[in-house]
Amino acid sequence: MTRRHATSDALFQLHRALLEDDHQWPAPRPDHPLVRPEQRVLARQQWARRASATRQSVEQIIGWLAAISLSDAPAAALSPAIFSLDELNRHLYLTLHICEALGASPQEVPEHATSLSPTPEAIFDAGVEIFVFNLTLSRATYLGLSAVSSDNAIIKLCETIERSLTEVIAASRTLLDWLLTTHQRNAARQARARTPSLLFAYERLFDAGPQTLDRLAGQEISVDTEAGNLGTLQPAQLAAIYYHTVDQEIFPWLDHLGLRSDEAWRVHYEVSPSPDASPACAAAVGIDLTAPSH
Repeated sequence: MTRRHATSDALFQLHRALLEDDHQWPAPRPDHPLVRPEQRVLARQQWARRASATRQSVEQIIGWLAAISLSDAPAAALSPAIFSLDELNRHLYLTLHICEALGASPQEVPEHATSLSPTPEAIFDAGVEIFVFNLTLSRATYLGLSAVSSDNAIIKLCETIERSLTEVIAASRTLLDWLLTTHQRNAARQARARTPSLLFAYERLFDAGPQTLDRLAGQEISVDTEAGNLGTLQPAQLAAIYYHTVDQEIFPWLDHLGLRSDEAWRVHYEVSPSPDASPACAAAVGIDLTAPSH
């Protein structure tokens, strides 16, 4: 095993002290007798993807914050972005904590540009993807994970992240509303054009699509505690979370922002995803690396 230098050890100790904030976070128990071997494998896979996607989300918010700081926005606009970055950095620490307990290694993710033009259109557009899609869907997913898991540590950690995301989303609403009010004429133009492709990309990320929607119609998908579950979701559960969240949270928010959810949904299967765009990323699920994205 390679030993870290003293300066490296000091850095990791400071990192831990800043993010633990006197908490003694509980560790999951993958060795519990009710946990089946296949559940351990699935949990390692899913939590590794979550850690990688959370890292990507942190990088997205860093790029978003940088664009806001370079724009003509007042200093007060930086606070919601800084708060969001701080919270997501803590989520990354917690997902890595779970990965370590499970023996999981986060995936290496290809580099994607996270820098943004410091224009109201680009900042608003990126904010819609990060908060209306990525983190709103992630909050709902963590709510589902805390429901299905039987591991007390994972339940506590998922509930902690879900509560934090609720606060992050509330802060982002204030900032997106301010952007829209201040730049009424142009701010939403880019985001409105991209909303159909975002719906398409995130639907695919959640293992969903037109056939899935037909199969789920009239079915009751259970998201209840499962013995020996280490915070894993089946494809049908993930798809059900997506459609419920889109209907109950994302559509109303898009309409509030003037992004015309009904029009976007009507054409979202007809869009041509841009090969230049970053892949869909939901911190609680993963990153779509399977095909050209939105």
